[in-house]
Amino acid sequence: ALTDVLLCLWMLWGVYWAWRAILTGRLLAIFLAGLFASLAWWTKYNGWLTLAISGSGTLAWLIVPRITPVRLAAHFKLAAQRDDAPSRGPVLLRWSLLAAIAIIGWLPILIDLQKYGGYAAVSANHAGYFVGLGGWWESFARQCAHLSYLGWFWSAFGLFWCEQIRRKYEEPRGRIPTTKGSEDSQDISARSGQCLAGWIMAAWFLGLLVATPLYTPYLRVALPFISACWLAAGWLFQWNTSNRNLNIDQEEMTTTDGQTSRFSARWTWVFSTGVLALGIASIVLMQKLPRIWGHRTSLKAIAGQMDKELKSSSGPTVIAVLGEPGLFFHLALVQTQRHEDQRMVILPAADFSSVATAPPTDTNVFMVTGPHSPLLSDQTQDVEERLSLMSTWSYRPSDLVWLDQQATSFGNPEREEP
Repeated sequence: ALTDVLLCLWMLWGVYWAWRAILTGRLLAIFLAGLFASLAWWTKYNGWLTLAISGSGTLAWLIVPRITPVRLAAHFKLAAQRDDAPSRGPVLLRWSLLAAIAIIGWLPILIDLQKYGGYAAVSANHAGYFVGLGGWWESFARQCAHLSYLGWFWSAFGLFWCEQIRRKYEEPRGRIPTTKGSEDSQDISARSGQCLAGWIMAAWFLGLLVATPLYTPYLRVALPFISACWLAAGWLFQWNTSNRNLNIDQEEMTTTDGQTSRFSARWTWVFSTGVLALGIASIVLMQKLPRIWGHRTSLKAIAGQMDKELKSSSGPTVIAVLGEPGLFFHLALVQTQRHEDQRMVILPAADFSSVATAPPTDTNVFMVTGPHSPLLSDQTQDVEERLSLMSTWSYRPSDLVWLDQQATSFGNPEREEP
């Protein structure tokens, strides 16, 4: 899931700079938007979502206010008719430019794919994870179970303190003398930016809410949607704070201290206490204490233990790591850091072919397997006879990796000791 986390970072920057580029039309913003979208696409093949999110949000920003009836628009700010309605031509040109930059930046990957069968090979691989509308509800329920296992305590705790911080710093704002014309232009610019941001945010959240369960419910696949949830929560707090500050400004006309009313303060505490109670309830229901940082160093520790045992071997040594790229990385790193003159080669293996034939008499060959490796019992008898068990180590993957492994199981995930 390392690439999925990096993907979310590039997507966040790509969407942000796309918003800036569409609003301002500045060349630097257009270039950065295309660059970050290209980096997201380089990181994972679904990096094109960066363009899809900014493009669909922009189209909604252009179209919906023009076709929404006035009666409905009065209750839906993002769809309200505006005096600052943008011209379609420049906006579409800006988005087309940033999309072209992203595609040009991604072309080296597409060219390199030709020797592996082109993008059709990638699409065929993705089709294996696609469950479609028929499996949508089951995949959605499984993703919810994964998130419930992780627990809502820290999210609820963070929301609780966000509300407290907002109340603490909710003070009357100072006045900056402006003319009527400058006030109008600032209001129009702010409304335009907020509306575009709202539509892009809606496209990100709603689009991935529908699209994510269309695939096998690996938790890492939901990370872009979880990022949208974080952004939506922050936007709601910002929107709430802006409205509360507006109320405070209005109250300054009739009060001397500019404080919120008792009614507003009471509901603030009701909200905060309810959110915190929800987090505590998640601990009781899941019957486990929350952890700030999960254990993610099991493979590193195992690699160190393996290295100590292999030091006793004499002669050339070949270590084939089967189906465990993380362990291969740590073993190779340990070997690189050790400056002893020992003839040792560490290789990644896709199957048991490295032990299918007898090695030279003066060479030691070790096969390292793990939970992601093919079963030895499925191999031919001569391969089984050629191997003998040397050592075993307990492996406890991180919660994210473990939940990925549980993607196709049913019921609530219950983790056992390794």
